[in-house]
Amino acid sequence: VILTRDRRLLLRKDCVGAYLVEDDDPKRQLAQVSAHFGLTFERGKLLTRCAKCNGAVERRCTPEEVAASAIIPEKVKRSTSDFWACARCGKVYWVGPKSHKAIDFINSTVEPVVTMANHEMQQQQRRREEEVE
Repeated sequence: VILTRDRRLLLRKDCVGAYLVEDDDPKRQLAQVSAHFGLTFERGKLLTRCAKCNGAVERRCTPEEVAASAIIPEKVKRSTSDFWACARCGKVYWVGPKSHKAIDFINSTVEPVVTMANHEMQQQQRRREEEVE
């Protein structure tokens, strides 16, 4: 699915699977997309998908793999003990300042917006069901 604000893109014949995001405000955009697609927030699934290929980040790296990796900075190897790899592309992840910042943003912004949009969508669905009865 392509999320876009470009109405002209939606009119193209070769544009399939696109959704128009109408608001300029990022929080309201998130609420609109969440409500439309029925997105839910699951804390246990935070940071479990690879940013590169969307594969599952689930495989724990062995100490030998970490030591042999030229990709992981030496400073990080010395200060961090837990590393995970994407099962699809092998990209390595660890908990550090970037992940803490992402988690803070998710907790303070994403979770409340998605939860509220989902709640409002459920209320609208209940009202429609009551009207049918």
